[in-house]
Amino acid sequence: MKTRLSVVGLLFVPLVSLAAPSPKPAPSCSAWRDVAGRILHAYATDHSFSGTALVAKQTGKTDEVFLAAEGFADTAHKVKNTAETRFRIGSLTKQFTGEAIRQLRGEGLLKKEDFVHVHLKGFPKKGNAGKVTIRDLLKHQSGLPEYSEGAAGLKSTMSAAEVEKVVLGLLAKRGSQPPGKKYEYRNTNYFLLGRIVEAKSGLSYADYLAKKVFIPLGMNNSGVGLLEGVANHAKGFREWGDSPTEDKDGTAYGSGAMYSTAPDLYRWAKATYPESLFRKRRGSHFKEGYGWGVERRYADIGGKRYQTFEHGGTVEGYASYLTYFPQEQVTVVLLSNFESGEVQELGADLARAAIQCRPTPAH
Repeated sequence: MKTRLSVVGLLFVPLVSLAAPSPKPAPSCSAWRDVAGRILHAYATDHSFSGTALVAKQTGKTDEVFLAAEGFADTAHKVKNTAETRFRIGSLTKQFTGEAIRQLRGEGLLKKEDFVHVHLKGFPKKGNAGKVTIRDLLKHQSGLPEYSEGAAGLKSTMSAAEVEKVVLGLLAKRGSQPPGKKYEYRNTNYFLLGRIVEAKSGLSYADYLAKKVFIPLGMNNSGVGLLEGVANHAKGFREWGDSPTEDKDGTAYGSGAMYSTAPDLYRWAKATYPESLFRKRRGSHFKEGYGWGVERRYADIGGKRYQTFEHGGTVEGYASYLTYFPQEQVTVVLLSNFESGEVQELGADLARAAIQCRPTPAH
């Protein structure tokens, strides 16, 4: 049994080994998508994955894309997952919160060096919390406690403003550590960043992302909030054979409240590549983290070390994973309605199929 992460938890490892346990012949570059399909189906047959997978490999000016779905969005009614099925994406939301902060900074509405209390009324101005900057939140170096674990009075139906009051109460009770000293992953950081987005834009977090990110990028199947009432969504399960989970916890907001599809997340990923449309405005996007993680990570594939940017997330009933290999220009997007789905392991196998393919000999 895999150890489950807490709500909107993060699936991160400092070094992912993608090397196969025993040497295997690399698929030809004309057949790697067939190999990817067999890999995906094997995971689904083993009840280790249910959901949508997308693998894209840029070759020249074109993209070779593998897109497939396995399992059921609704087991009771035998509704299958498809390429357009919507899933909650948990902590992948943090990338979008980071992008919103970057945009507001570009408009001169805030600075990374600003103290949090400058933008959030009621946030402590004294003590360690009073020294926390926006940069500290972005880099998970705030020293603030985790609000989603044991905060008194936290209820699943609370508004963002009500959750903020719970966070402030938690700070008053527990205090915080000196900021800027130590990396500690906290959902609190990106929840507060989401509240800053609302305070500076005058829009709700959901409306800001819709106006500034989803619509410009054509992410027409993405949104913020619970899936109840949303068309074409997958019901979440902790693992195969369980009853559906109840999708009722709406307290994540900027730390993990989004839902999306694999094609939409690929549109997002392409927009955050170094050569993308955001390039001129992004500045130190990857260096500062902005929800992709504080540092670049590396993967070993067939004895060669590759740089990779990755992030994953879990929220009750769902798991997600997005990784990008800039050297090979390979992207993997996995969305699962099994919380225990082996998305990181599957992502490694799918990336290997795309990266290790051997060119087909010319005739």
